[in-house]
Amino acid sequence: MTQHCPPHSPMPYAAVLCDVDGVLRHWPADNEIEHAHGLPVGALAAAAFAPARIHPAITGKITDEQWRSAVAADLANSCGSKERAHAAVAAWSELLPLVDQELVDLLTRVRDVASVALVSNGTTRLEQDLARQGLGRVSKVGWPAGWRSSWVGCMIVAMSDVPSRLSVVTLGVRDLPRLRRFYRDLGWEEIPSGDDDWTGFLLGGVLLALYPVEELAAEAGAGEEAVPGWSGITLACNVDSPGQVDTAFTAAVAAGATAVAVPTDRSWGGRSAYIADLEGNRWEIAWASSARFDDRGALTGFGS
Repeated sequence: MTQHCPPHSPMPYAAVLCDVDGVLRHWPADNEIEHAHGLPVGALAAAAFAPARIHPAITGKITDEQWRSAVAADLANSCGSKERAHAAVAAWSELLPLVDQELVDLLTRVRDVASVALVSNGTTRLEQDLARQGLGRVSKVGWPAGWRSSWVGCMIVAMSDVPSRLSVVTLGVRDLPRLRRFYRDLGWEEIPSGDDDWTGFLLGGVLLALYPVEELAAEAGAGEEAVPGWSGITLACNVDSPGQVDTAFTAAVAAGATAVAVPTDRSWGGRSAYIADLEGNRWEIAWASSARFDDRGALTGFGS
């Protein structure tokens, strides 16, 4: 497609739109799930995509979780129990589509000559689904201005060169062996590829890296002096309960951290404490009821 278009020639269009479902990704049949849970063929789709169910989900009036829960409630009688219905919907929710990788590659090349947008009537789980399906690197999700009220269920997923992802947090350190021992003493597992000049600890999907501050300054702050002390930035370790804030705070201090702020119930409804590591980097140990995590401990959602 792009091979016949000189890169600087006038284009007859400003953007290319591509549908996500049925074009970029193709969902498998759910017959086996229906059979395993005693449902007639087509029952899952009939319940899930009934207008009264799907319209609130794709227009943002309810969350994906609320939609799937309502679908399970509708199927309870057919399944014989609420538990079997929820199990059927859970299995259906884990289905993965076949992604047309050739089309992904083509759209990526098209971006050299035109804007590309993927169009979907997805639920609030769309961004998570795209990441799980390997499309997170090329997409970001949003509602175009003015479209939410006039286009029922239409979302734009823009092909982005900058994925919405935080992969590594690097601390510029003055004494790498000392700070490495501190984080080891917290019980955190060090990656095996570390060496005398660099190391890291994988924390639920984000790498905490330690790198000599002089080397980091040469890369990221050429000509600027690295000032010791608190930078005004805090890192956070969220825990599973209010009581665990106190436990983790005590353990960190025992490992050598400096107590900055003792565990306190906060005005925003959670509980948190602050410590500083051996070079003054501030960590918040926090519990928030609205934080949601996957099995690795990676943050998957925040807020109601």
